[in-house]
Amino acid sequence: MPQEHKELYTIRNNVTAVLLRTTLLPFRWLRTCFRCFYCYEMFDVVDKLRSHQIKHTENDVERAMGMYWEKTVYVDTSDAFCKICDKNIDNLHALVYHLVSEHSLAFDQSVGLGMTPFNLTISHCIICGLTVKNFPALLVHMADQHSKLNNLYCDLCKVKYRSFNDYCVHIKKEKREVECVECNQRVRTDSYNEHMKVVHEKNYKCLTCAEYFKTTYQRSLHMSSVHRRKCLRKCPHCPRMFVFPSNMSRHVRESHYNEKNAMCHVCGFKTFSGHRLKVHMTKHNSSKKYICPFCNKLFKTEKYMRDHCAKSHTK
Repeated sequence: MPQEHKELYTIRNNVTAVLLRTTLLPFRWLRTCFRCFYCYEMFDVVDKLRSHQIKHTENDVERAMGMYWEKTVYVDTSDAFCKICDKNIDNLHALVYHLVSEHSLAFDQSVGLGMTPFNLTISHCIICGLTVKNFPALLVHMADQHSKLNNLYCDLCKVKYRSFNDYCVHIKKEKREVECVECNQRVRTDSYNEHMKVVHEKNYKCLTCAEYFKTTYQRSLHMSSVHRRKCLRKCPHCPRMFVFPSNMSRHVRESHYNEKNAMCHVCGFKTFSGHRLKVHMTKHNSSKKYICPFCNKLFKTEKYMRDHCAKSHTK
């Protein structure tokens, strides 16, 4: 068995054991809503998710973890209790330590916790205290700033801390800067994601490494080819490979069957998708509503404006 699969197997066992013995709330997130960890039902608020997941059984926990392929599980610690002794412990590391020391839980710490803690009742990071606008922003922040949280390891100063509290105190005091891999500019880590978005138009970060991408498809392709996290599908008519079946289907219909169902009523231009037609229609629209924040120059599209900012206003 490959080493990566052994680690994943160990993480599954660890997390399953903790979830069965605590009231931690595992959850998934999909763009704009929370999803049940067990049946994927969607919820717009945490209270509804919590009320729903109570209905799931221990068998559901074991089944869901048996099919889980990520290296960390999002858990809400806002109402965390040990089910064995009914003790309230809302600190994830302390909760695991309690289970190991007080109840002899078999937990392999060599792979880290395998869980990322959130308190879904507050609007700031429980690690460094940073206030965020919404949950998607908090996810980005956690991935950028606290990816080594499971091992209590600071990747900047190369120090591993003994306790969760010591780690949090250190992170709050530390002023962290990194060099942008695209332009070599020194950027604060809490602004790095925004820098990649505004300057380099790369909004999507790999879920495994630190690389950024302009589209979700590019990220998925990277995760498939580099990290083997997704399966590639080959076009039956040419050598091109695709991550999503829908993309391959669209490619076949457009490139091999030459289907063009959308037509421009101005010039007669034909294309396959409504999205491409919408992009084409900007050529016939003379209005410029996107303003450069540096020089007030106007542009037809946000992309043109960002291209201008990257070329003209980046050191």
